[in-house]
Amino acid sequence: MTVYELFEYVRTNYPENEDLGLGSKKIVIRKILNLERNRMNEQEGLKED
Repeated sequence: MTVYELFEYVRTNYPENEDLGLGSKKIVIRKILNLERNRMNEQEGLKED
């Protein structure tokens, strides 16, 4: 995946986070993984309550 393809992926799948696609490929992928992990943790927290 090229940097441009990654940027387009972020822009279409995460429109609420415009700055998510900024940075090197490694940084962008790390940001996406952290965002998804946080979402999963929030969903798990809601299930436990």
